Amino acid sequence: VLNELDAAGVPVETYSDGLCRVRLAIDGLHCAACSWLIEKMQPTLPGLKSARGNMSDRTLDMVYDPNLTTPAKVADQLGRLGYGLSPIVP
Repeated sequence: VLNELDAAGVPVETYSDGLCRVRLAIDGLHCAACSWLIEKMQPTLPGLKSARGNMSDRTLDMVYDPNLTTPAKVADQLGRLGYGLSPIVP
């Protein structure tokens, strides 16, 4: 799954300042405390500018600096907390 997150098949929006935004499915997001924990992870990962969990559709919306991190690195960190990231399947 980690390689899939950095593959070209996952839609990534690139902003004019070079930051990227991606929306991924998140497994293990059960409550507001889960969202809070994920959002508090942001300062611990260089290059991760924001990470917002959405309880209603179980997704993670993140903005990151591609020169410093990747979705796979974020997924690795979240995996240590018990969450899984994967591409959104329509």
